[in-house]
Amino acid sequence: ARLFLVAAKRGVVDTYVTAAREAGFTIAAIEPIAWGLRRLLLARGLGDAEARALRFVTHIGMAASSMAITDGIRIDFTRDIFLGGDLFVERIARDCSLSPADARAAFDRHRAAPKDDPVTDAATLATDAAVARVVAQVADAIASELQRSMDFYSATTIDAAIASVDLLGPGAHIPEIQRAIAERSKLSVRMLDLDRVLFDPGVPSAPVLGDAALAIGFALRNDWDALENRARGTMRRAHTESCEAHANVVALGRMRQRRAERATQDVRVRRYTPSTRALARC
Repeated sequence: ARLFLVAAKRGVVDTYVTAAREAGFTIAAIEPIAWGLRRLLLARGLGDAEARALRFVTHIGMAASSMAITDGIRIDFTRDIFLGGDLFVERIARDCSLSPADARAAFDRHRAAPKDDPVTDAATLATDAAVARVVAQVADAIASELQRSMDFYSATTIDAAIASVDLLGPGAHIPEIQRAIAERSKLSVRMLDLDRVLFDPGVPSAPVLGDAALAIGFALRNDWDALENRARGTMRRAHTESCEAHANVVALGRMRQRRAERATQDVRVRRYTPSTRALARC
């Protein structure tokens, strides 16, 4: 059994509760972000070995990022950091001496590729080069914080072999972040595929789903019982397969042991049984 302790500042919770009630909403639950990430993996399907592998799932938002280390059934580690997509614009405005609006425009121009109309103005080229350096530095800073979490988990957990890094959220689309995480973690980094979360196969895929991943994860709370039953069924099947594999190994070991014992007995019989010629001499 596991006890998962969650704590939050009362003032922060009260602020959200008050805002929701004033807007006319009824609060069904207050949950950690990691729960929404876990439901996404549950809804994505747990029948294959890939889904049961230990994964580092990270939602990179604009103001903050949330991460969870999970096998899709249980959560082993979770952490929130106040680093996200907005940090790029803030650092560009500070290091390039630009206004927030100009920094946003420069960042959007940096992300727009390929460029149909190449920039030839010397000043703009210099600004773009400075923006590229800042973007690389911020991406490396975010990747460094994520890697610190993975290192801490690996150092404090037995058999903590993380198989892959799954990214989602609006900040995850920045290529520099994906490259920086891949370089630091030495793991496969990919955007989380949410197509299988859509239970209606007729609904086409949409890139914006990654940005709404947390909303989808929390909205799946109504289907929580079905998802939990699927998770328990997968765990039972995995346990049964493990027990069967263990029983097969034990049976094979015993069979080999019996063969070795019989071979030893045959050697002893051949060694100590007198031959017919020896008996004749007697």
